[in-house]
Amino acid sequence: MNPESARKLPPATDRVLDVPEGDYPDVASEIIYFIRDRMEQFRDELNEFVEPREYAAPTTVLQARVLNGLLDYEFRQWLKYCER
Repeated sequence: MNPESARKLPPATDRVLDVPEGDYPDVASEIIYFIRDRMEQFRDELNEFVEPREYAAPTTVLQARVLNGLLDYEFRQWLKYCER
């Protein structure tokens, strides 16, 4: 995001969101926080779901955890990009 074309919006955290020029700050932050909440929810639900199945399908559970780790990493990178 180009700093010159971004507006600053204080989020619920102590960081500031970079909002692209032309985007409504409230709507942009709503989208970002929606995704953040759902990602956290997904991570928690996935762990709860796979944990009791680990003995019966250890490789699949490991692959699911690796995928979750990749999604979590990419999400955190994107969130760092949005929160400055």
